[in-house]
Amino acid sequence: MDRNLKAAIEEYENYIASGQSFYMDAPTLMDIEEYYEQEGKDYEAEHLMRFAEKLHPGHPEVVSVKAFRLKARGKWTEALKLIKSIPDGQQNRDVQMFYAEWEAATGFPDKAQKRVERMLSGHLTDEDCDLVINLTEIFLDYGYYSRALLTLSMLPDKHPFVARALELKAESYYQLQQYTEAQAPLEKLLDIEPYNGNAWTSLADLQQKQQNYKGCIESCEYALAIDPNNSIAVSFMVYSMFSLGRRKEGFALCKKFKPQFPNDYTLPMYEGEQYLSMNQYEQAIAPLQRALRLCSTENPDRERLVTDITIAYTCNGEDRRAQEIMLSLTHLGRNPIELLIQCASLCFECHHESEAYHTLGRALDFPQFDEEARHKVIALIDKFHVYEARPEFWKALAQKPKPLELLSDLHPYFAMAMYQMKAKDAFFDHFQKAVFADEKQTVKLFAPIYGHLNINRIIDAVTKDVDKW
Repeated sequence: MDRNLKAAIEEYENYIASGQSFYMDAPTLMDIEEYYEQEGKDYEAEHLMRFAEKLHPGHPEVVSVKAFRLKARGKWTEALKLIKSIPDGQQNRDVQMFYAEWEAATGFPDKAQKRVERMLSGHLTDEDCDLVINLTEIFLDYGYYSRALLTLSMLPDKHPFVARALELKAESYYQLQQYTEAQAPLEKLLDIEPYNGNAWTSLADLQQKQQNYKGCIESCEYALAIDPNNSIAVSFMVYSMFSLGRRKEGFALCKKFKPQFPNDYTLPMYEGEQYLSMNQYEQAIAPLQRALRLCSTENPDRERLVTDITIAYTCNGEDRRAQEIMLSLTHLGRNPIELLIQCASLCFECHHESEAYHTLGRALDFPQFDEEARHKVIALIDKFHVYEARPEFWKALAQKPKPLELLSDLHPYFAMAMYQMKAKDAFFDHFQKAVFADEKQTVKLFAPIYGHLNINRIIDAVTKDVDKW
């Protein structure tokens, strides 16, 4: 931290603590506000802004910072109104950067880029380089990763923000999933700042994505040597240990670090998933339950965890509990019918055929069960070749979402189900329609039983068998 800024912060905080009246110029107060924001001290930043507005009402720098704070909370309209209210300051660089972000957020990154380029001099000064860095950050925030890389290419070889530029370059390539390209700027950054723990963690992330698990572990060790409380590095290390088959070390790390990071869901998640891979379903349940509790409902890993624990419950014989937790994903917008079909698939895999059909029956009861869902149900049953079920299920399936048409390509499967259940009349009805609607699929289903690939010979053999029922 700059010595002058440090002294200003101490002076400001001493005055605030004493309750005395005092004066500070607006730029200094805004530097302190920026420091508070970077440190995540939201309350202190808000309190400072109130003080600054009383001391410097209408000051362009104070107004623009207030506008950026409103923008960060999604209050774009209020923020824009404030920016436009700044008298004689519309060409101010902060104001122009606000307009550039407005344009990027609105879907006009080209306009944002041209606006900033108009402010740059022929030979980029340090202040110009700062603008380029700020514009790159805006493009990254709004997903314009290729444009961010082009913007960074404007910088000269030597400038005061080399480390930050390397970070942004690596982040841009990372978001484009160009992991090899992302590694080079990170390695250059570590040459400049070998004690940059965040850079070591980012490198570990890249190495994990490239399945370089040994390299990932080494990078995590460096990151943890710099900061023993780096929970992200621990998470990457545990995952890499398990990926290399070093289970004993992976479990030991989980045991060591879970008390240190009690709110980290990734460690119990990896632990539970490792038990799943070992078919130790009962042991997997407890860590997966803990991970699920710690993982927020908005987290993308929530669905992964629900699926994991559904597998564990099903394989442990707790089918109904598995279905209930799987259906909790409907709050993420997942189709309940799709979720129930997924549960039924797990039941079939575990040879819980009766429960699988019960689950499919639940799916059938949903009003939105449509033709696509009926095809998926049939495909699932055919995949596991488990056609035996209560006739009532097949009768209901033949009627929903609407009665099977004469030329429906599902008749061969219904014929097979009726054959397995020896439902004579229903079998003949579906079999005749199956031969007419999809002869090729009918032969495919019945050929393994009768050893013929000729449909006429299959019909003769089937007729003789069914007459004996």
